[in-house]
Amino acid sequence: LNDFRILGLTCDMDYLKESIKNQFKKADLNNSIYTLILGDNELNEGKINVKDNRTDEQISVDINEIGQFLVKNITISKCHTCKGENYEKSSN
Repeated sequence: LNDFRILGLTCDMDYLKESIKNQFKKADLNNSIYTLILGDNELNEGKINVKDNRTDEQISVDINEIGQFLVKNITISKCHTCKGENYEKSSN
């Protein structure tokens, strides 16, 4: 988490070992853009599953590239939402 915070990202972690369903609910309540899922399977594969909470799409990102992925995608999201436009409209 500290590495993400150094990059300027706001982040949190489940310390209570709640169900994945409850963790997703909390992420929604906190208006999280992304939810990162890292369990034993992901660790063994060297990947982190990333859920885009706006679209419910899930992708797998290499652990070594997750910081860069988040900074890039969150910056794009903030840039375009602050102007009240979506990405597709502003990229034409």
